[in-house]
Amino acid sequence: MAIDRLEFLKHLRQLLALFETGKVSVSARLFGVSPDELLTSLRFLEAHFKTTLASVNSDDVKPTAAGDAVHRYLHKAIDDVERTIAETAGNASPTPLRPQRIICGHGANPFTRAVLPEFAEHLSRALPFSFRVEGVASQADIIRDLRKGTAHYGVMLPPRADHSDRPAIGAEPFSPERAVACVYSMRFALITFRNTGIVSLADLLGQRVATGYGLNSLVDGYLDAFLKDGVGGRQFVAEVPCRNIAEAMDKLRNRDVVATLYPIEGLKLSSLARGIVRPLEGTISDETIKSLSATHPGLRVRRGTLFGCENVSIIETPLALYAPADADAKEVTKMIRASMTFFRSYIKHRYGAEPADSYFDPEQIGLKAHPASRQFFRKGIAA
Repeated sequence: MAIDRLEFLKHLRQLLALFETGKVSVSARLFGVSPDELLTSLRFLEAHFKTTLASVNSDDVKPTAAGDAVHRYLHKAIDDVERTIAETAGNASPTPLRPQRIICGHGANPFTRAVLPEFAEHLSRALPFSFRVEGVASQADIIRDLRKGTAHYGVMLPPRADHSDRPAIGAEPFSPERAVACVYSMRFALITFRNTGIVSLADLLGQRVATGYGLNSLVDGYLDAFLKDGVGGRQFVAEVPCRNIAEAMDKLRNRDVVATLYPIEGLKLSSLARGIVRPLEGTISDETIKSLSATHPGLRVRRGTLFGCENVSIIETPLALYAPADADAKEVTKMIRASMTFFRSYIKHRYGAEPADSYFDPEQIGLKAHPASRQFFRKGIAA
């Protein structure tokens, strides 16, 4: 049976909206339809492609591996159509297509799905480029894409202080990535469900804990800090390896593990209000903090009350915007200004106060900064 092309395109547009926003309700409002109608469109495409394209949890939408592949293909197809039209229309098209810029982020990080699409829209309005976000499997993939030139910018946790720019023997030449600006502070806590009976870090002795959060994951180092002071080290828990933090959270929901490290920003307030999720109590020692801070630039540990639980340790680490070292200085400077405008407003909305200009300076926490970034924060902020 032939498929009505206009109807099929409508379904694809709605699928793109689901993937770009990550929310059923937001996508439904964009098209003026009900959430049920939008989900019916998703199921139609899954039946057509004979595979699951996304998992839907309440209002949240998370693409599967097949969904990510379809998402990338659709963007490539749109780019190809725009390019073809531009090449064939000649003078009939008075407005030339804007060059595209790709921003990579860790696809399993809630920040990538919830904040970066809005950031890309802001950049597209502020700069003479069309920005889009592409989620990848790991930080190693972000670095790889920056060095291969398949991504123009990356948003990621800073690499370890002992991270080397030297390529492996026989590797192709590359331009090492450099920090453009610090844009946010990610906060990580070790969490559990309240009905597990687990309350503190010490309760994890012998328990199943999510570990191995992906290739070259810095988060694994954070987990080591919690376990070292909580139970003596990861050898005293039953490790359950995960591909990334999203899979770790799925295993926690399914009770395959009793605890996992997770970014606080990714936790639903509704879940916390209902008392479903709670952070584990327990203190990370000053000695462990000193050791962790020596290898993780800008990292600090806060102790206090979180979601009603006392004596909770929270690992806070910067999230930075990166670019290749040879990226155009004028473009990088414009990126810094646009990034500061967006995240100054975003942080004020979340926490009630705007950060100082120094908050965005990557060198002030010891990161290797892009030359344009050094110039900007030393001389050009007021320019």
